[in-house]
Amino acid sequence: MRRLACSVLLAAVLIVGAGLAACQRSHNAFVAHEPLPPPPSGPLKFAGAWPEHPFHKEPGNVFARTIFQTDGPNGSRIEIRDILIPPRTRSSIAALPGPAVMELATGTAVLRSGEKPDSMVSGALRSLAAGTAVEVENPDADPSILRLYVIRAR
Repeated sequence: MRRLACSVLLAAVLIVGAGLAACQRSHNAFVAHEPLPPPPSGPLKFAGAWPEHPFHKEPGNVFARTIFQTDGPNGSRIEIRDILIPPRTRSSIAALPGPAVMELATGTAVLRSGEKPDSMVSGALRSLAAGTAVEVENPDADPSILRLYVIRAR
């Protein structure tokens, strides 16, 4: 038992000594003492990949994109749209071409489609009748995203 305790103590001393020796090594960080070079002349090329479904600005201070659409049964068309509401703004969504289900994907929002305002939190669902225009207020400092599931006639 005494031999095991001595071995453990020796191992601990060696580990602490190795750690202290590693910490005392000099690591000189790169420091630039001169101004950076100027940017290259001419047009710059985008190095990344463009998103598959980018947002575009629509009237009413909203950014929208269609992320999925397909033909449905009985001559219907099903669309899934994302609507981005900028922070601390009031925006309006134009009348929809068919009935829809609205889901608040992120953030918070206050909907006004009639007289009474309706507060929504992330994950909440609301149904909208065809031809309904909606006013949305985002009181937060972050953008809110509404997902619309629209069913319309072809």
